[in-house]
Amino acid sequence: MLLCPRIEPAQKQLSPHAPSVQKVASPASFVFLLALLLAVFYAAPAAAVEMEERLFTVQLPVVDQGQAERHAAAQRGLLQVLTRVTGLLSVPRTTAIAEALAEPQRFYSQFAYVRLPTDAVVKANNNLALKMVFQAKPVYNLVRAAKLPIWWSRRPETLVWIAVEEEGKRRLANPTDWQAFAPDLQARAQARGLPLTQPISDLQDAMAISANAIWGRFVGEISTASARYQASVVLVGRMSRQRVLSDYLYSGDWQLLFEQQAITISFRNEPWQTVASLGVDLTAENLAERSLVFDRGIQQHKIDIVGIEAPEAYAQLMNYLQRIEFIQGVAVNQIADNRLAITVKSTAERDQLLQLLTLEGLLQRQPASGFEMRRPESVEGANTLRWRG
Repeated sequence: MLLCPRIEPAQKQLSPHAPSVQKVASPASFVFLLALLLAVFYAAPAAAVEMEERLFTVQLPVVDQGQAERHAAAQRGLLQVLTRVTGLLSVPRTTAIAEALAEPQRFYSQFAYVRLPTDAVVKANNNLALKMVFQAKPVYNLVRAAKLPIWWSRRPETLVWIAVEEEGKRRLANPTDWQAFAPDLQARAQARGLPLTQPISDLQDAMAISANAIWGRFVGEISTASARYQASVVLVGRMSRQRVLSDYLYSGDWQLLFEQQAITISFRNEPWQTVASLGVDLTAENLAERSLVFDRGIQQHKIDIVGIEAPEAYAQLMNYLQRIEFIQGVAVNQIADNRLAITVKSTAERDQLLQLLTLEGLLQRQPASGFEMRRPESVEGANTLRWRG
C-alpha cells in the first residue's frame, strides 16, 4: 500500500504509477527510460506494510460486538489515527473532522474482533477488542480538508534508557524492570505513532553504560552505548521509586537527546503509566515539531537529482518520493548524464521540502558545479540533491 497520492500520469507511459516525463536529453536516453519505467512498475515498497501497522491499525477494547459499540470504537480509532498522522495530541473538531466522526466507517477497510491477552484484561475490564485497519488515502484527504498539519511518517526509532533508584541504590533497568515498564511505554508510543525500542540489557550494555552515567547525564557515555543500536534519538529516564500501598510512585525526569539538543521534563510522585506517557509525549512532540508540514497550498519546486546510474536507482528514488505524504506529484522534466530534472508538487515550502528530503540521508545536498541542466524555463534558484539510496 502506498501512503501518498500517486505520481501524476503522462499520456504515454507503461505504468499508472510511473512519473510523467516531459523531455529526454538524447535518443539513447529512451532505452534507459524504458528500463527505469519497468523498474518502477515492479518495485514494491516494503516499508508500506510497516507504516500501515504503525499508523493506520488500531485495536481498542469494546464491551460487545454490537453496531453502536463498533461505531463508538471507530470514532475513537479515527481520532487516534489522526493524532498519529498529525502529531496533535488533541485533534481540533473542525467541520470536516466532525463530519468524519459521524461516519467513521468511511475511513477503515477492515475490522475484526480479537481476544485480549490476559495481562491486558485487567486494564480493559473485558477480554474483547476491535481491531481496525484505516485507509491512508482517505485519512490524508481528511487531514488536508481539515487544514491540519501532516507529520511525516518516516520517523526515527527512539532508544530508551532508564536508571532506577530504590532504597538508596541505583541500577540500570533490568529485564524484570522492563517487564513492568515496556507495556505502558509501547502502548503510548503506539498511540502516538512513534517507533520505540529498549536496550537488550545484556553484558555488553552493562559494560558500556552504568546507572551513574545516566544519573550524572554523561552524554558521551550514553551516546557511546546507544551507538550499538544505531539510535539517533535517545530518551533517558532517571527516577526514584517508592512503594505506596500496593503500587509504586516515581519521581525524577526524562531527558530527550537528539540533534545535539537535550530537552528535559520532570515529574514527582506519579504512577508509572503517567510517567511513561510523559516520556513518550515529550519525544513525539519534539520530533513532530521538526517535520510537521502545514497546508499552505500546493507549490511546485524544481529539483535536480544526481547519482541515478541505473534503473534500480530510479525506481528506488521514485518509490521513496511516492511514499511521502506531503508530496502530491512528481514530474520528470529531463534525463541526462545520470541526472534527473524534476518538478515536485508539495504543500511544503521550498526550504522545508529540501530540509525534510535530506533528513534521512538518502538524499544529500550537492555542491554547486559548472553544469546545469538546460530547461525551457529559468534554472535560477534550482537545487541539486544526490541520491544515496
